[in-house]
Amino acid sequence: MIVWHYKKYLNHKNDLKIQMKKSKHKDHSQSSVKAWIKGFHSAVSKIKLLQLVASYIIEEMRPVVTVKKPAFRSLIKQLSGLTPPSRQAVTNYCIELEESKKTALKVELQAAKYCCTTADIWSHHSRSFIGVTGHIIDKDNFQRKSYLLACRRMKFSHTFLDIAKTLLDIHEEYDLQASKLVATVTDNASNFGKAFRIFQMPCAVNSEDEEFLDDPLESEMEIVPLPNNLRDFVSEDYTGIMEDANQYLPEHFKCGSHTLNLIATTNAAKALEDRNYKRAYQSAFSKSFSLWNLCSRSTTAVDIVDETCSVKLSIPCPTRWNSIYDSLS
Repeated sequence: MIVWHYKKYLNHKNDLKIQMKKSKHKDHSQSSVKAWIKGFHSAVSKIKLLQLVASYIIEEMRPVVTVKKPAFRSLIKQLSGLTPPSRQAVTNYCIELEESKKTALKVELQAAKYCCTTADIWSHHSRSFIGVTGHIIDKDNFQRKSYLLACRRMKFSHTFLDIAKTLLDIHEEYDLQASKLVATVTDNASNFGKAFRIFQMPCAVNSEDEEFLDDPLESEMEIVPLPNNLRDFVSEDYTGIMEDANQYLPEHFKCGSHTLNLIATTNAAKALEDRNYKRAYQSAFSKSFSLWNLCSRSTTAVDIVDETCSVKLSIPCPTRWNSIYDSLS
């Protein structure tokens, strides 16, 4: 009987110890959470919160109106204990940040002896853009540094005049004079080629290889210097484009990868001259294109393919490199 009471006492004591440990652990966890929240609140100032919110908007490419969303404002307020910054405050900070970053970039570009730029035009959601990057060699460690100089909308037709004016504006914005720019690299588009042939520095014109693979007519164009009566046929917006001696485009280089891609595309088309290959090609691709066209028009077809093959078909795009190859793979 005594042994039984003693065992019951030990079990009860053991249960008390377990409960005390759980209580201490719970109290410790709660105190840790409270301490973390208190430390977080005290560590974030209004300025720091503004910087963090702006950094999120920029890096995630979110619209500034995000800061007005009730869920976002609730999240920030609950985490920081501070009132979230207004849309106007975030906008003003982003503008100031852009100016400071641009100033720092100008200083670094000016410190370099030479600079090379690249340019490309593309479309997304029926809107066209031009992107320009700058590249320099660090004089201390000889490492290449690359920067995004601009990403702008290209409205209306992408004429050689529009391209030349945009490139010159971007170069001028960063104080990149013709003496510093060694070259600009673009794809093989004929409008880029014409812009450089006309607005390039006379001593830099390369007449050895002016055939643009995507436009056979361009190879017949004569390379001529800029005519004196430019104002007679250039709109008012472009009349001052060549008044400054530094307002020239640098030497033009065509992207080697794009050139090889065009060569491969041309040779692939020539392979159709073989009758046996042409027959097999037409049989296979007629079925493939029929399926691609059906999936691009019908959501039901997409669901059937997904249910049957557990995959979503990649539809070829004429302007995307290796598009057909990737779609077939």
